Amino acid sequence: MSVVSMSQVGYARRTDNNLTPPTSVLLVNQAAHGNSAPNDVLTSALGSIATYIPSELVVLYTGIIAAISDSNSHSHTGQWVAFWLIFGLTPVTVWVLYATRAKTDGKKLPLDPHIWPWLEMIAGLVAFFIWAAALPKSPVQLDWSFYDAAVASIIVLVGTFVIGLVSPLFSHTIQT
Repeated sequence: MSVVSMSQVGYARRTDNNLTPPTSVLLVNQAAHGNSAPNDVLTSALGSIATYIPSELVVLYTGIIAAISDSNSHSHTGQWVAFWLIFGLTPVTVWVLYATRAKTDGKKLPLDPHIWPWLEMIAGLVAFFIWAAALPKSPVQLDWSFYDAAVASIIVLVGTFVIGLVSPLFSHTIQT
């Protein structure tokens, strides 16, 4: 559902807490959303998929695109700047939330790249790209003629599904 969920999953992979490392869709769903929701096979799979959608950043990007779009202009420079700016902020945002959780739990600030939540940071980048590129007035759709709404819709559905279900396969414990 969000970069918050991604940072929660990354934090659960650390060895210096009492959390179960998320190595399956069930455990990813629990790490991201807690144990209060029903955690059967279907809800766990859907929860794991939703975990890797950086919704806060897609909403921010949508607002920026709506504010700067000019239908009279043939230049999409502003849209591209916004796209790449938010794209770059995605892993930073995941790391900041992860670091905040660590500090809140009394841990040292995770400055060493070896203990960063790389899986979630990269998954967030990929997910932001496919979701932001699918939005109307996205510079990807405006400047890449082959990337129309139909292609974007398929990529969003398949990409989100694959990221959510495959990410637990690449999960590993973060040695702290």
